[in-house]
Amino acid sequence: MNRKRIAACAIILCTMVLSACGVKSTRQLKQIAKSQYGPATVISENKGQNCNSVVLEDKLQGFAYTISSGTSNVYIDGSSLGEWESTSCDFGIRLKEFAIDNSKDELNRICSQYNATWQPPDYYSKDVLLWIFVPDSQDAKAVTEEGAKVLQQQNVNNRMDGIVIFAKDTNNQHLGQAELPGCSYH
Repeated sequence: MNRKRIAACAIILCTMVLSACGVKSTRQLKQIAKSQYGPATVISENKGQNCNSVVLEDKLQGFAYTISSGTSNVYIDGSSLGEWESTSCDFGIRLKEFAIDNSKDELNRICSQYNATWQPPDYYSKDVLLWIFVPDSQDAKAVTEEGAKVLQQQNVNNRMDGIVIFAKDTNNQHLGQAELPGCSYH
């Protein structure tokens, strides 16, 4: 009998908590972005009943990114218990794209000296910025460190600290890596 009361109270409490969730406002999203990524200017906003998205321009480096808040219904055994709010942001992806775009020419120059190639990972990883493919493993250290130093120039306010550049051979085998900001190969 006591377990049933506890279970009923838990379900009622969960329903109340979930029902209180809502989409974050533009002001709230901008505050989150500023506290996590630094100052930004609102470029546009899109408000919907279950979603709010804000496109911001980073004031330090000038690239655009989006932060969004949305709600989803929560169902258990076919019964709706309310809504669940989630917030997402593509700042990390856009920062990496910006850094690579601004470093392409220099990366191409460095890689051509070693007959190497480079590419961003073909999947999203918050830690991996670049793969450098080196035909001669003896050149892996030099090309990776030089590439990391070029990308380090885009590391304003250390926002890419901990990001890794991997060196791989032409068979896709890991040879080593350099991590920002130190850029030393290991």
